[in-house]
Amino acid sequence: MTNSYCRFAAALTLMGGAAAALVGAASAQPAPTAQSVLASLSRNMGADNLKCITFGGTVGYVGIVGQAHDIKNDWPKVLISNYTRTINYDAKSSYEDRTIEQGNYPRIGGGGIPLQGQQRSQNYLVDKAAWTMQGGNATPQPDQADVRAIDIWMSPHGFIKGAMAPGANPVLITRWENGAVGTTAGLRYRKLNIISFTFGKYRINGTINEDNLLERVETRIANPVRGDMNYEAEYSQWKEVNGVKFPGN
Repeated sequence: MTNSYCRFAAALTLMGGAAAALVGAASAQPAPTAQSVLASLSRNMGADNLKCITFGGTVGYVGIVGQAHDIKNDWPKVLISNYTRTINYDAKSSYEDRTIEQGNYPRIGGGGIPLQGQQRSQNYLVDKAAWTMQGGNATPQPDQADVRAIDIWMSPHGFIKGAMAPGANPVLITRWENGAVGTTAGLRYRKLNIISFTFGKYRINGTINEDNLLERVETRIANPVRGDMNYEAEYSQWKEVNGVKFPGN
């Protein structure tokens, strides 16, 4: 009994020493920086070697900005029946192919509601040049260049690459919050990392959750109807394809 007790006591002593060593090591770790958080996020999401990505879907909707029937209702919605986007991060280019139709949404409000048949648009951006194809006709859209460029850097992996680009000057803020206004509302109180970086005249902010995934990206853009308008993307239902994590919603 004596020998057995001594062995147990020795084990406790060793465990206590190991715990003390771990506490000392933890306290000596440097505080996270914007660069270290971004590097970890990039590895987790598979962005390190990602240069180009294509994604799409067949179930969605778009709201016609500022065209609500009255102040009590949301913007009128139309069905997105087909959607594909390809982004090349190195070339700073984007191609969006979108088809919309009225679907089963109520036919009230402005903005050309109700839609007649299907309307397909192919939207392009290469660096600072933007244009749209409808049928065989190309229409320059210089007023859309800023927003389409922002869409690249607000995409899940584009945010990482934009924040890590030369001159982006990312800033890290750690805070506690219990959800966002949209689909992530009502979550428990959580510790989140917020990375903020500069793209031209825009400040883009990304929220990184406890799973080391990008949860929300937001900025503000000019809109002829709404003025200085909040522009936000929320990401959830993450899936992994060939080592790259991408949101299903």
